[in-house]
Amino acid sequence: MNNRPRNSSKTKNHKFWENFYWGNGGMASQAIIDNRDLFYSVFQSMLFKCKSNHLLKTNHHNNPEENYVSMSNEVSDHSEYYRIKNTKIRIILFHPYYISQENTDFVKKNGFREIKPMYSTDARSFMKIVDNVSKRGNTLTEVSYYDFTPLLL
Repeated sequence: MNNRPRNSSKTKNHKFWENFYWGNGGMASQAIIDNRDLFYSVFQSMLFKCKSNHLLKTNHHNNPEENYVSMSNEVSDHSEYYRIKNTKIRIILFHPYYISQENTDFVKKNGFREIKPMYSTDARSFMKIVDNVSKRGNTLTEVSYYDFTPLLL
């Protein structure tokens, strides 16, 4: 039996994180806990967990004709989706343990920004904010008026 405290219980906003896969783990470092707390504080308690994970599997980019099959694990590893309260705005995060330089360049070209690690010190974290998402998983319009510079690397 694992007696480690859950990651969510180590954060300032444990009720928010307790229903996430990450929140039920028990090995997050203090740096990751601090980054989760920072993420939550940046959005001033405006977040809801987005329950419709089917909306964003592997193709959450702006260019629907491109083929994402070869990189699907890299760009959907440990994905998390949030909704800003009272809006259609979604925040997309993913945290790959491995992502090639080519795919890193590709997701950055498609509006993702690398942020402080939020999953594990061994994984990188990428984030994008969009105003709506289609049922096929393609983002429609990137939103740039939320300031998340404290999260950037």
